[in-house]
Amino acid sequence: AYTFYSDIALTFAATLLAWYLFPDKLWLILLGVSFAILPDLLWFFNGKVAWLKPYFKFALWIQWAEKPWGWSLEILYSMIFVVVLIGLS
Repeated sequence: AYTFYSDIALTFAATLLAWYLFPDKLWLILLGVSFAILPDLLWFFNGKVAWLKPYFKFALWIQWAEKPWGWSLEILYSMIFVVVLIGLS
């Protein structure tokens, strides 16, 4: 649950930063955020929706090496993302 709430907070912060840097691209930002959070939201349906079974099999296959220390890579990616966004503004 902690990871889920921290992901929500970071997504919200990144969305606000992108909106601040590119106010004329709000709809494009919201579309990108929607597609970015969709895989996380789909996990609520794991085992409940039969036609999503191939998706969950694929998702588990590509996330085979998730480790507890993976958050450090996420922070690195986030810092790079922020630097790129600021550079583009």
